Amino acid sequence: MLVDNSIVVMENIFRLKKQGYSNREAVIEGTKRVAGAIFASTITTISVFVPVIFIEGFIKEIFMQMALTIAFSLIASLLIALTLVPAISSRILKEDSKEKAGDSKKLDKFKKGYEKVFNLAFKFKYLVIILVLALFGGSIVLALSNGFEYFPTSDEGQLSISIENPIETPLSTDAFFDILDDLTDDILEIEDVDVVGVTLGSMQGQFMGFSSSNSASASVVLKEDRDLTTQEIQVLLEDLLADDYSQIEYSISGSQQQTAMLTGSGYQVEIRGHELDTLKAQAEALATEFSVVEGVVEVDDGVGIPADEIRITVDKDEAIKYGYLTAVVGGMIAEKLAGEDLTTTITQDGSMYDIYVYDSNSNFSGTNYTFDEIKNLVLGQSMFGTPVKISDVATVEMVEGFSSISHTNGVRSITVSVEFDPEFKSSFVAQDLDAVMEDYELPNGYDYEVQGENEEIMGAMETLVLALVLGIALIYMIMASQFQSLKYPLIIMFTIPLAFTGGFLALFFTGMPLSVVSMIGFLILVGVVVNNGIVLVDYTNQLRKEGMHVREALLEAGKTRLRPIIMTALTTILALTTMAIGVGNGAEMMQPMAVATIGGLLYATILTLVLVPIMYFLFNKHPKELLSILAIMALVAVTVGGYIYLSLWYIILIGALLTLGVIANWVFNKKKVA
Repeated sequence: MLVDNSIVVMENIFRLKKQGYSNREAVIEGTKRVAGAIFASTITTISVFVPVIFIEGFIKEIFMQMALTIAFSLIASLLIALTLVPAISSRILKEDSKEKAGDSKKLDKFKKGYEKVFNLAFKFKYLVIILVLALFGGSIVLALSNGFEYFPTSDEGQLSISIENPIETPLSTDAFFDILDDLTDDILEIEDVDVVGVTLGSMQGQFMGFSSSNSASASVVLKEDRDLTTQEIQVLLEDLLADDYSQIEYSISGSQQQTAMLTGSGYQVEIRGHELDTLKAQAEALATEFSVVEGVVEVDDGVGIPADEIRITVDKDEAIKYGYLTAVVGGMIAEKLAGEDLTTTITQDGSMYDIYVYDSNSNFSGTNYTFDEIKNLVLGQSMFGTPVKISDVATVEMVEGFSSISHTNGVRSITVSVEFDPEFKSSFVAQDLDAVMEDYELPNGYDYEVQGENEEIMGAMETLVLALVLGIALIYMIMASQFQSLKYPLIIMFTIPLAFTGGFLALFFTGMPLSVVSMIGFLILVGVVVNNGIVLVDYTNQLRKEGMHVREALLEAGKTRLRPIIMTALTTILALTTMAIGVGNGAEMMQPMAVATIGGLLYATILTLVLVPIMYFLFNKHPKELLSILAIMALVAVTVGGYIYLSLWYIILIGALLTLGVIANWVFNKKKVA
């Protein structure tokens, strides 16, 4: 895009040179004629990134640097196109260029072909508009059929395996170590594996500074020139572990695990309430319903590994008989069972030592109680002088409890987690799980919150669509100030649906879901595609001031601006080709942005040369028919929006369309100026 402004300036200078202008005249007049257009097109491209500045969170962290880079680079390219390029052109171009007054034969044929297409499109202009609208609506439906994802899956070439020694049927330390050695050898036999590193202790333990001989973590690094993808090798490892290492517990983390830690993955439902038993029952029931949903491969009810615990429940009535309140009994039990208290810490020879003080009644770390001993612990004396045991004022029982208890805002909570089958679209599976939650009823006093990747995706999409709408509004205001009119910017805005159509179709045919990255591509498209429309409309207005009829001016502007429009589109498209192909490790991350941008530019560049002249003609000659077209557009938007779902950004979109209709009605009902 950095060369686009210079292309427009140079092409205009060359055109005037061929008409007989001197170097100085061609440079001054050629630059002056397009200065306003390229200034407006540069500012519109930059303005779409302004809303990104005000976005908070993960999206801003990723794309803010890109937005600033593009903005400052394009400002520099504009200054060079208006100063350095004309200055150099005036010195190096030959003065005697009249012998090439005509266009080349190929370009001449190309312009004649464009003229035929132009006349045909004007003959069936309403049919063209209907087809464009139909393709726009159809492209959205097709793109949505691919589903959604937060970020594209990246083939980063690294896998992590967490390995646990089973608690119920534990292996000896030597046997566990032998399995780790065998597993390392088996993984290294896979041709695409480069390095395997096994570390004793879990990843969480290493982070906290301790390790355990009952757990291990393995890092698998793949070769650069591998034949299989990271995901395919992950499937191989899962099969290997399932077939030959069923005696251990394991889990494999593939690519994008760092992104998953930041944004969430899968599907989680956090249930909140006060009674632990009720939470456990609800979590287990919900996990059972989730497990039958197609596309779900694993469900964790959040209860974890059960731990036996001794539960002491104070009987209020019995405690009062002995002269004790419930709180007093609880405190006395806690004091009896409490461990030692740290008195102080001393440092000697660089080492720190904890100091404890005991007397004959103190508990210490070696104190152990059996179940019966706890029941018969004496708390004190009754009012009658008899000893009071725990079993006299409380029920003591052995139950199966939680290994850990989580709290959210002071309320007990438990999280049910779901992992998806990679073969299924995560957004579609999440929609099925949402349907389960809509029909699921929790007891009174309990509520839930849905978390996970799908919630992050929808939140990010709404944020980006809102940024998109704000960007479009900024573009409209910039063009309105440039043209000193509300009408001509509205004509140019019709290039945006063209860009979206091409972008959606490109994503559909390449099988890529809508993602945050592809939405950034659409954001870029909004600022780029209007540039051709600005150049076309600006030159049409200049020709009309010289006395040309509307249709003649449109045809002449299209033929004259044909070469720079195609050249500026091709420079951007060709520059994005490498990114669209996805060359190198991690290239898949930005691939959807390039694909959406290329598709949008290809489609919009071709149809801009046809649709913008038609809309310009209708705005000036048949405003009533155009209002009908705007009504059809609103109907298409309502239909497509209803197909998706009703949300904030959808309401904004409909409001924007209605606002455009009101503006158009106001413009066309004003007294016409001859």
